[in-house]
Formats: sequence, structure tokens, C-alpha cells
Amino acid sequence: MKKIILFASISLLSAASFATSGDDTKYPQSASRDRWNKMGSVLGDDGGIDLLGGKKKSSDSWLFGGSDKKGKSIMTVNPFLWQASLDVVSFMPIRNSDPVGGVISTDWHEDPEYPGERYIINIVIKSSELNINNIKVTVFKQKLENNVWRAVKASKEIAQDLEEKILTKARQLNIESKRK
Repeated sequence: MKKIILFASISLLSAASFATSGDDTKYPQSASRDRWNKMGSVLGDDGGIDLLGGKKKSSDSWLFGGSDKKGKSIMTVNPFLWQASLDVVSFMPIRNSDPVGGVISTDWHEDPEYPGERYIINIVIKSSELNINNIKVTVFKQKLENNVWRAVKASKEIAQDLEEKILTKARQLNIESKRK
């Protein structure tokens, strides 16, 4: 009886594996699976490790969303806004950066000129177009009171100033890239 159950289990698993293998491109995929397909795997397409060679991608394809079936780069965020954002907040430690999703989050930073105050900055790049409406900066502030960090409201002008600096830097990077 145990052999029959074992044989049936193996047969069922084999059939399930056979049914799921093959071309699944005709079925909708989740956003995370779609990103995985665009970015690829270190294991390569054939299951072998692909760390030192293999199929070449364009230099920015891993950074800005991959490429379509014809090899044309698909940009989900503007590369100039992305680089400018990193440059503008380079004095702060970066906690998280997602170039495909267009999100940069810093860690807490305390300016030595203003002890007892610290900031976190979140930047979201919404599109591949280079304009002020496609960048959103949010600033969080804390003050040290009785050896406890307490949240306080950050000035909206700080976020607006950072957005303007990022856009100015992005425009400069764009102009420089056209000169090359």
C-alpha cells in the first residue's frame, strides 16, 4: 500500500511539474514576477551560474527596469532624476534604494551644526519624464528631548528646496550627457 501511495505521489508531482513547465508568457504575471523576468537571475537562463559572463545586457538595463523583447531599454524612472537624487542626498547614509520602483530612503542624519535634531528623507521618482511633477520628497524630523527622540513636523520648505535642487542637478546632468 505504501508503494502505491508513493508511486501515486511521484506521478502527481511529475504531472504537475510537466503541466507548469513550458511557455507561460500567455498568462498574466504579478508585478514582482515581471520585474524578476526583466532583471534576470544570477543562475542564468539555463540554470548555470552566470556571474562572470553569459548573456550581456545593456549597462543600464538592470538599473532602470530591463529591456523589451527587441532589446530596447525600458526606463521606469528618469536616470537624470535618479542620479541627481543620489547626488543631492549623498551626505546622508542611504538605507534603501530601488531604481526600478524609483524610491530612495535615507537613514537618520544629525547635522553637527544643529545637535539634537535629525532627519530622514524619502524620495520617490514617479515617471521617466524630467519634470518637477515627477519627483516627491518627504522629510521627517526628530528632536532630542530628555534623551528621547521625538517626532516633530518638518518644514515643507525643506522638501521643496530638495526637490528644486534635484531638478536643477538633473537638468545639468541631462545637458552634460548631450555634450558627450
